[in-house]
Amino acid sequence: MLSPFSVVIPAFNEAARIGETLRQTIDYLATHAPESELIVVNDGSTDTGAAEVLAFDDPLCGTHHAVRRRDREDPEEVSSDVTE
Repeated sequence: MLSPFSVVIPAFNEAARIGETLRQTIDYLATHAPESELIVVNDGSTDTGAAEVLAFDDPLCGTHHAVRRRDREDPEEVSSDVTE
């Protein structure tokens, strides 16, 4: 087993691929590093990617769902567990 680590997946308009990416990542983490966390960063997507991540039913997925919106004044502002 590996020591816990964080996986960060950037997801800008990735609705078509994010489900399979999450499945493969979670399978790997469950096998090799089950104490790790999965962070998905959605930077202002206009598709349904954020909703698909939130709907993904797995304890590792959704540990953090962060959104950084391009239209904010402070580009470093990042909110956890936000869907818009």
